[in-house]
Amino acid sequence: RSAPGGAKPERPALRVDEVGTAAVRLASRAPHDATPRVLVDRRTLASAPIDHREAFLLSLMDGRLTVAGLVDVSGMREGEVLAALQRLARLGLVAV
Repeated sequence: RSAPGGAKPERPALRVDEVGTAAVRLASRAPHDATPRVLVDRRTLASAPIDHREAFLLSLMDGRLTVAGLVDVSGMREGEVLAALQRLARLGLVAV
């Protein structure tokens, strides 16, 4: 709907650190007690198209740490961890 005078209605400002509704939905469905596993060797990881945050999460995966544990020890927001795990899984680097 348009504001009076044909101007666009103002939206509330979006903060940079907000994860959005899609990430919240993903977080609510994620198995927090699941244990992500690395599926490939170091050589494959070295050439994988990943950023420093995804590499950091991979370095924390020891076969015992759960998704909730990764959130705790990484210092990253839950939405960031879940999005990174989803991308790593799509790349075939991890299984959750």
